[in-house]
Amino acid sequence: MALAYAARHGGLVGAFGKGWQHLGALYGNQARNYLRYGPIATCFAGVVNAECAPPSEWVWYLHHPPALGWTMAACFAALGVCAFSAKVTGVIAALAQVIITYHFVARALSRRAGLAAAFTTAVVPAGAYFSTHGSELGPQAIALVLLALLLDSRARELDPRHPRVTGTAAALAAAALYSWVALPAAATIAVQDALARRWRRVAAIATTAALPFALLFAQTWWITRHRSGAVFGGDLLSAFANRSVGDASWWAAIAPGRVASRFLSHLRFDFTPVGIALALAGALLLVLPRRSATATLAPLRLERAVPPVITLLVLALGYTLPFAQGVLMHRYWLLVALPLVSLLIGTATHVLAAHRTGAWIMSALLAAMAWEGISATLRWQARDATPWYEEVGRVVRNLVPKRALLATLESSSCVLEFYAERRVLANVGDADLPATPEALVAGLSPDVPWFVLTLPPIDAPSVKWQRIPAWLESNAYEATRQHFPGCAQELRLYDLSRRPDGSAYELR
Repeated sequence: MALAYAARHGGLVGAFGKGWQHLGALYGNQARNYLRYGPIATCFAGVVNAECAPPSEWVWYLHHPPALGWTMAACFAALGVCAFSAKVTGVIAALAQVIITYHFVARALSRRAGLAAAFTTAVVPAGAYFSTHGSELGPQAIALVLLALLLDSRARELDPRHPRVTGTAAALAAAALYSWVALPAAATIAVQDALARRWRRVAAIATTAALPFALLFAQTWWITRHRSGAVFGGDLLSAFANRSVGDASWWAAIAPGRVASRFLSHLRFDFTPVGIALALAGALLLVLPRRSATATLAPLRLERAVPPVITLLVLALGYTLPFAQGVLMHRYWLLVALPLVSLLIGTATHVLAAHRTGAWIMSALLAAMAWEGISATLRWQARDATPWYEEVGRVVRNLVPKRALLATLESSSCVLEFYAERRVLANVGDADLPATPEALVAGLSPDVPWFVLTLPPIDAPSVKWQRIPAWLESNAYEATRQHFPGCAQELRLYDLSRRPDGSAYELR
């Protein structure tokens, strides 16, 4: 537990920075809007506007279930609106996942297997690095799914004929409010009950898992038909269509070799090479034909690990295969396989550490895995950490009118929006330059003066931008300039709502 927290501490403290932390800022904007307008006014759905806006201008986020935004809003109300409040539940859930993984694997095999699985969960980047990035698919959802599987296993052991379902159903319902990953977990439980002809339990599990998604679809239907505003990223169904295996145009545009190399790169980062090797060893031990199993392996009762391995395999494949595009695009999506990898490494430890020599070898291999995983996690946490967005946001809040629109070179705008509390147009490049200053503001609403934030970008844009500073200077725009401690970047803030001579544009 101490090691798990130490590996996550660097991502927990400090402001939102670069990398995947833009997801935390995206959900942070939604959480702040729950406090601004109230959950009833927002229909319990996410509103991503960073600035205060009337309901007619709200931008809705219906792409994923809303529980992460609810959780962050509760933390904001209790601890204040800051990055720490947004990240803390991820770390708490990650520590809970370590404990649940131990009990889940120890019940199937042994205490040493449970300890190895919990150790894996604590140190590999799939758990350590992505515990604080603030996504709907994070340790909150995974811990709840694992808890449901653990409670289901315990209920079947205590009463094989009529296992209780209340705790399992509650954990599944909570997980479903965070992520789609609850559905394959519910399916595995329901299939086991269907084979045993426990139809009431099947109905309870199916209803519990399906009800949150039915409510989400009803919520989406109501908002898109009865509320004004735009929808960011599409609704749940469009999210499935755009990220699923069925989008043939996306697969046609990507080479098979690139698919394989990208997937392997994600695996190496998330689980480390040593962790992958140990998981493969555990899988090999499980599939060894029983007639060739040695007398040494027979007392270890490896057959007890087969049902949970199948369950966790279905969990991993049931989420990743339908969303294969998302898996290739988003490295963190493979964290759904962390419970399976941890169990397989626990299986390898259960067998190979049964004797003193094997125990020393496994200890060395697990230590090597921890060194690789924690080193990569700390390195990426240091790469992502920057106070730039928070510091610039403070300046923007003081100098830029509330209804202003910021245009910036940065490739990601969510973090800057969170701190500036202003709309941000990201990835502004040389191609956006007008022929004259008047053309830049032609057609803008008079209550939306434009400001441009330019500087050597901290989050490199995907467009050319080198001509923009020269264009602004050549048109006699004066910049508010500021340097920040510890940052090499210079803030240049231009007011484009006024002519270079100081007079205001008469905007239509």
